[in-house]
Amino acid sequence: MEPCEKILELEEDIDKIKEDVQYLMIRDTSTSIQLENLIKRVDKLIETFEKFMEATRKANVWILRLVVAGLIGFVIWYLQNL
Repeated sequence: MEPCEKILELEEDIDKIKEDVQYLMIRDTSTSIQLENLIKRVDKLIETFEKFMEATRKANVWILRLVVAGLIGFVIWYLQNL
């Protein structure tokens, strides 16, 4: 007794669906790995940006100190030359 044509078509469709599911599982794994790597890189970028901002704040404080010292020095010089 030979299987009917409809059953053969259904078996082919099921095989195709299995292949599609396997492909999607592989793609999902690949996407998950890429997403994890992206998250690590973004975390590192944020850390680098925070270090840069901290260094910028420190530099701004030193620049402000130099400007204030310069202004105080100028005022002292100006008062001595009056």
